[in-house]
Amino acid sequence: MMDLMEKEIRIVMQLFPGAEIVEVKKIGGHPATINSALAVKGVEDILKGAGEKFVEHPPILGGEDFAHYLEGMNGVPGGFFFLGSYGKSSGGDHHTPTFSPDESIFWKGVLFWLLLATS
Repeated sequence: MMDLMEKEIRIVMQLFPGAEIVEVKKIGGHPATINSALAVKGVEDILKGAGEKFVEHPPILGGEDFAHYLEGMNGVPGGFFFLGSYGKSSGGDHHTPTFSPDESIFWKGVLFWLLLATS
């Protein structure tokens, strides 16, 4: 993909007389955040066992620093989970200045970690 992008950049630059590309620097982003199926199943079992709701989120294309933790865990299963405080009234997506999560959900985050720590 990066090579195709560079080729496209060079083609577009030819449309502008006098323009020249000095360098195309390819910078990779974060690795994909891929949850371990074992970790997801474990969390699902713990939450459902406590009578809590668990909904598996479909894959998304957002980048996330947590992917670096998953890569560095040397085979230990891990996963990234949403708390569920995002809604239509949240004012915007995560990592935006307008995001205002539903604070009435925060207690579930505490419960989530207590359940994981004691299971």
